[in-house]
Amino acid sequence: MLPGGWKSDVAAFAGGLLLPFAFAPFGWWPLALVSLLSFQYLIHQDQLKRALWRAFLYGLGYFGVGISWVYVSISLFGNASPPLAASITLMLIVVMSCYMMLAAFLARKCQAGAVPGILALPAAWVLVEWLRDWLFTGFGWLSVGYAFIDTAIAAYAPFIGVLGIGFLVLLSVTGLYLLLHPASTMGSRAFSLLLVLSVWLPPLFLQLPHDVQYQQQKLDVALLQGSIPQDRKWLPEQRQPTLDWYRRTTEAHWHRDIVVWPETAIPAYEDQVFDFLETMSSAAQVTSTRIITGVPVRESHGARYYNALVVLGDGQRGAETIYLKRHLVPFGEYLPMKALLDPVLGFLSIPMSNFSPGDAEKPLVSVGEHQAGVFICFEIAFAADVREAFPQAAYLINISNDAWFGDSLAPAQHLQMARMRAKETGRYLLRATNTGITAIIEPDGSLQKSIPQFEPGVLTGSIAPATGQTVYARIGDSPLLILLALSLAGLWRMARRKGTDR
Repeated sequence: MLPGGWKSDVAAFAGGLLLPFAFAPFGWWPLALVSLLSFQYLIHQDQLKRALWRAFLYGLGYFGVGISWVYVSISLFGNASPPLAASITLMLIVVMSCYMMLAAFLARKCQAGAVPGILALPAAWVLVEWLRDWLFTGFGWLSVGYAFIDTAIAAYAPFIGVLGIGFLVLLSVTGLYLLLHPASTMGSRAFSLLLVLSVWLPPLFLQLPHDVQYQQQKLDVALLQGSIPQDRKWLPEQRQPTLDWYRRTTEAHWHRDIVVWPETAIPAYEDQVFDFLETMSSAAQVTSTRIITGVPVRESHGARYYNALVVLGDGQRGAETIYLKRHLVPFGEYLPMKALLDPVLGFLSIPMSNFSPGDAEKPLVSVGEHQAGVFICFEIAFAADVREAFPQAAYLINISNDAWFGDSLAPAQHLQMARMRAKETGRYLLRATNTGITAIIEPDGSLQKSIPQFEPGVLTGSIAPATGQTVYARIGDSPLLILLALSLAGLWRMARRKGTDR
């Protein structure tokens, strides 16, 4: 039993501190079970007001460690002073911690007895994760399910996605909570044990099928990681050396099917390097190679700017060969509420930070004989965005510039989310980044190969284009979310009747 009063407050904060270590780069996933078990216990002690305070403290520990990289981005690359960078980071952590309070509030309000209430926290937690994945453009970083990408329970991903995995994890944690609670009856303990086993045992013995077929003819690929320092990338004198490196390195890999450069690998607008792009496109066409690269583009009159992905070597420069990033990063690629915030934050010297979103119906481009699902930077973190590429996408491409994160936790966390997208959709995923972590990801979410951070290099391998869809790619999160919302509504009503919603 944990102590009450301020000691429980400390325990709540410490429990939150544990959770980030379950994610990449650490991968100590059993800590997630311990952390979530402590959250389950602490929010059910004392009065509701005290429980919400402990949930907030838990969130401070959880996100205070887990998204500490925001400070690195704002301070080192956003030209903000340390106090201002710390203040902005703290504000984000506080907002994220409020989501934990909401999860605790819903869980407490929906406790309608031991066995019925077993759904309360899992349903509340997952609905809140979904909420923060889209509210205010979305920030689903560190959703619990990601921590279990390397466990047996990840086998459920092609059916229920990362939110579904998170739900099953929370369900098993709630089962453990009731199993260990001294007030539980023998009947509720037996039910809880059966629940835990039903979550964790099936993936150990069953091969869960999904409707995806892989072509025998594989594609040879090369992914380039230039490792251009972020503080030098946009300097005028660095442009030509950068272009020379990508040209020279690519020339050693002509005749491969696909060569992928990172997000904004070309540190200039497309019209400023048109001759370079045309030269590379012509050479690629001769060797039957397709080059996928990130490059900023702008309208001829200069009113709108886009973070774009372009395909070179297909013999044409039309709508089929370019993708304009749709899901922009607030404060990084655009300033929300610009009229209000520009006087306060407009001095942040972030290059190319006034982008407009693209309006493509689907995140798809034609690459040779296939269509590829393409995603720039943190678009890969949004499962709903990735699903829009199906059923057409034969494989996935994610170009990114994780140099913004520096030597922090974020690049490994970002890669972990990309791995989950491959697992959910049953597709190979090519991920090229400027400073790492560049990787070829297998359809089961494992790494075929990768390049460490801050090392220039080329990653070569092969992928198999695929047809068909997983269950999750077809139906998404809606069935799960509707079921959880209805469950919470029913539990809330039962709790009110019983007078347990305190």
